Amino acid sequence: MLRLVYSSHTEQLLQALVQEVSAYRRTRGALEPVQLVLPNRNVEAYVRFGLAQESGIAANLEVHLLRRFVADLVSREEVRLVGAEELRTLVLGLLLDEERMARPEFGPVRAYLHAAGDSGDALDLRRFQLADQLSRLFEEYSFSRDAMLREWPRRVVLVDTPLAEAERWQRALWLELFGKGGVLERRGAGEGVRFTHPGALLETLRSEKLELPPRLFVFGISYVARVFQQVLGMLAQRTEVSVFTLNPCREFWEDVQSGRGARRLGAEALEREDPFSLSGEGDTPALRLWGRPGRENIRLLNELADCDFDEAFPEVPPAGSSLLRQLQGDILERAPVPVAPKGVEVDGSVQVLACPGNRREAEAVAEEIWALVGTQLPHPDPLPEGEGTLRKLRFNDIAVLVAGKDKEAYFSHLTAAFRACHDIPHNTVDLSFASVSRMAEGVGLLLAFPFGECTRPEVLRVLTHPAAVARFPGAQPEQWVEWCERLGVVHGADRTDHAQTYIDRDILNWDQGMRRLALGAFMTGARSENPSQLTLGLDTYFPEEHDRGSQTNAARLAMAVRSLIADARFARSAKLPLSAWARFLVALCEAYLAGPGEAEARELERCLSALRGLADTELGEQPVSYRIAYELAQKALSEVSGSRGQHLADGVVVATTRPMRAIPFKVVFLVGLGEGEFPAVDKRNPLDLRLAKPQAGDVSNRDQDRYTFLETLLCTRERLYLSYVSRDALTGEKLEPSPVVLELLQMLEQGYVGPGGRKRLVRTLPLHRHVGAERSRITSPEVHRESAAVALRRSLEAALGKGPLPELPALRRRLPPELRTRLDSLLGLCDGLPEGAAALPSREGPLRLSLSALRRFLECPLQGYAGFLLGLEDVEEGDVREREDEAFETASLDALVGLRSVFLEVVRGAPQRSGLKFEAAYGELAEGLARAARAPTGVFGQVERLGHLQLLKTWGDQLATSAARAARIGSHRFGGAQEGERVEHLHPPVGLELTLGSERVKVELTGRIEAVTDAPAGSLILQRRNVSTGWSESVKRQKAALRGYLDHLVLAAAGVQGGEDFRAQVLVAGNKPTAFGVGFKGLSQEAARAQLTVLATELLSGVHDYLLPCEAVFLAQGEHAKGRSLEECIAEVVGDERGSHSSRYGPIRRFDLYPPPKDAEGLVARRFGHFFAQLVPESEA
Repeated sequence: MLRLVYSSHTEQLLQALVQEVSAYRRTRGALEPVQLVLPNRNVEAYVRFGLAQESGIAANLEVHLLRRFVADLVSREEVRLVGAEELRTLVLGLLLDEERMARPEFGPVRAYLHAAGDSGDALDLRRFQLADQLSRLFEEYSFSRDAMLREWPRRVVLVDTPLAEAERWQRALWLELFGKGGVLERRGAGEGVRFTHPGALLETLRSEKLELPPRLFVFGISYVARVFQQVLGMLAQRTEVSVFTLNPCREFWEDVQSGRGARRLGAEALEREDPFSLSGEGDTPALRLWGRPGRENIRLLNELADCDFDEAFPEVPPAGSSLLRQLQGDILERAPVPVAPKGVEVDGSVQVLACPGNRREAEAVAEEIWALVGTQLPHPDPLPEGEGTLRKLRFNDIAVLVAGKDKEAYFSHLTAAFRACHDIPHNTVDLSFASVSRMAEGVGLLLAFPFGECTRPEVLRVLTHPAAVARFPGAQPEQWVEWCERLGVVHGADRTDHAQTYIDRDILNWDQGMRRLALGAFMTGARSENPSQLTLGLDTYFPEEHDRGSQTNAARLAMAVRSLIADARFARSAKLPLSAWARFLVALCEAYLAGPGEAEARELERCLSALRGLADTELGEQPVSYRIAYELAQKALSEVSGSRGQHLADGVVVATTRPMRAIPFKVVFLVGLGEGEFPAVDKRNPLDLRLAKPQAGDVSNRDQDRYTFLETLLCTRERLYLSYVSRDALTGEKLEPSPVVLELLQMLEQGYVGPGGRKRLVRTLPLHRHVGAERSRITSPEVHRESAAVALRRSLEAALGKGPLPELPALRRRLPPELRTRLDSLLGLCDGLPEGAAALPSREGPLRLSLSALRRFLECPLQGYAGFLLGLEDVEEGDVREREDEAFETASLDALVGLRSVFLEVVRGAPQRSGLKFEAAYGELAEGLARAARAPTGVFGQVERLGHLQLLKTWGDQLATSAARAARIGSHRFGGAQEGERVEHLHPPVGLELTLGSERVKVELTGRIEAVTDAPAGSLILQRRNVSTGWSESVKRQKAALRGYLDHLVLAAAGVQGGEDFRAQVLVAGNKPTAFGVGFKGLSQEAARAQLTVLATELLSGVHDYLLPCEAVFLAQGEHAKGRSLEECIAEVVGDERGSHSSRYGPIRRFDLYPPPKDAEGLVARRFGHFFAQLVPESEA
């Protein structure tokens, strides 16, 4: 007997189920198990809670999923149902059989497999992808095309259709599995079972020996494939089956066409796409637009039950109910489209949120939830006088359902928004395990490693992952990264990976790097100035020296790298049965990964359990490649649940739409409803034979999404929020909502609220969450602070008029102490800075200030000050972990520093300054940079060598004719030298004492002057190219002279040079080589220290958020100024796109947004007045 119970409310269905179960237990006894068939575990939790609430206990329940229940039934008859996973491995086994695939009927299959090349990995990847696709299609055929499958042993079916060719080879594969003498028949004979598919279930279920429970309760299944409907009908002939399912409307869906006495349709009619004629224009719009899967399911169930069913529909909402309730009531009653709007009030029960981005969308959801919870909401229906109308909302009355494509991003944004908004409690459902588990991420990286090229990022992502670091106690991953950079490891396991390339030496790869690291274990003490080398065969290796304390960490790195690469090579070359691969994968994970804590250890065990399951895959002992094992492992890991929290108990439910379908909530947020995001786009699959002749019961992804939207609307009790991203993140263009949102708005406008009401249904959120927010509606503490700051600014602007706002320190000083304290607390301010002082880097002892930082400050205060505060070098490098390519040209800074050192080394060792030979010294430089992967090798290195040698020769020729041609040249270091640095004269840092506000600060000036000459006293400045382009020669020379000026100040302040005049000799080897000298008047030690104190005080005082490039200063002081002010010169320098000026380079990218300084003339006088006063005009050298 088949008993149908229909309702538009899941609560009513649950109440009917509780009554049926109670009656069943009264007749059968409390010890008789209740057999429940449910669609998923979320509905199971809902049913168990409901049964427990109604009857006090939810015990002795045997819960089954429909497919598993049917499979278990037939397995008792020594029949085994083949599911999608088993189908995938069976089809994969056929595709791996090259002899079978060589048959003529599989020609299209061979063409597809070889389309991406003939490599073994490419073939196996395509084999798996095709097997995965076909397994899903074959399962769908068994659900809805059982007639076609029954015909296949005798003939092809889709003759003279575009899919005829696809049917021929798919039919051949199917018969290889299920046909007479096929794979499953042979296997079944050996195992004593009969394998079948869902399409052949009816024949099995007719067996008289089939043991069925006395009563079967099927609950909450929205729609199922035709074959399962037929199975339910067949079971109902043998036992009592009660089906509790959602029906959005009270009347028969087919009544529009035929009335309640509709005749049954034959099997031939059911094979038409719309045999029930249910897509007519006369139906209720919501049912017609969104209800196809449900209406076909109801119609097919009615066919089985001869239209005999019980109703559990709710009462029709009374007049005056909320907008949402009236819409649900009209759907329930299948009310016709109103001729004119009813004039229903827009009461907030249905709202559309147009959001500027998904982050704001998540923030809006969190803020709305916090505002709702704990408040008293009016009842959606008017109640009799005297009855309460207000009820409090709890967190577990609310669901947030994600409908967009990028579900993982939405989950992340929602979690962050909930945490920021008072840490709203929530649980997540339907998350992928890899998206929430760092351990699963580590397993994924490790398993994918054999397919890589052993690049630095690939290896380090595995070995520096937290799970891998935990496996090697005591490991210091940051030191591993540093060694990789110094060893020049970028890609390749060993030199064989570079065979047949331009790389003709043993460099760049992991093997040489680990060899040099191992050789370094024999070196002790500080790093050598001239490292030793070892020649093996034709290659020379330089040991990477490290102290004894690092030897254990170096050994860990070498062991891990060599072992990991060896395992990867084995995996790429081996072919093993899946049982052996399962053991290998588990051992691989256990060798390289460990859980830092108990939670992570449990996560690792879940991953290992999924990998162990590969041993049960139906490929037998057939050897397969690692690619096959990897793809199957990825499938197994993707099926591990990542849900968090107790579903329906731990706060707000966050989930995707489908697993939560039909479960009612008082408030539902449906997010991600953008155009193109929802419903899904139906993509025509050229392999899907169902497209040749669509039938009733065929449900596309788009139809599923539309029906999910209808179910969500019907299962929301009090408030429904629909949200979407309304602005493109890159262009700012307006984006439309999903078609289902537009259709709903159209329905509400035409039938309920009118055009004016439609506008009030949509709330457009501003880009910033504090903008336009009413103080009474603000819930997040962060938004409170942002809103208060904006309100304060507006109040200040209103009070001060159109003038500029004073600086914050000045404003704070005018406030009374009590008010200042409150303001600081509200805005998160500190006590502020003393007037004229700036925040100093944290330090112990004297503040260290480098010569380069002082020079960069003079060249551009904005960039120099920012770099000083952030502790940045002149050139920022990217994350060295991610470096995976060798250098094809030496970086500009590396080249300049290296070429300077080569030039000065050769010059110091040459008694004569003409005919200098740079080849040997340059060769050592290039070799060292190439070993560190910082310079090109092979043909690229040869080309660069020619250019660099020409540059060195140009410097040499210029020096030979300059005033410094006979001078001795030495280097001077102030402060401690760096490891391995060669210094001729080492001095203590230059000590200064500054007054910053009311504070006395000791400063130590450190740095290196590369080339100091003795006759004449001065320094040698080597430049690779012209300093600036587009400016006059005087500007170029004065900027170059600025370095010599600072050299003069420091040498005089340290007492290295006396009070004699100082000459900076500048050699420029660019497109237009030039050499010139710049003279400065002699300085006493006291005068030099005083000027350095002024400059250091300038840098450390105040905040330098303004534009003052030194090129503008020199331009304004020169003969080319032509009466222009300094501000005009700044505008000219910054506005010239061809010119290269000092403000272009540094951490501040949008330097052009900053204004000139307010007291520009005063700043120039303090910082450059002494420079101009000391300058002695000289002719070119």
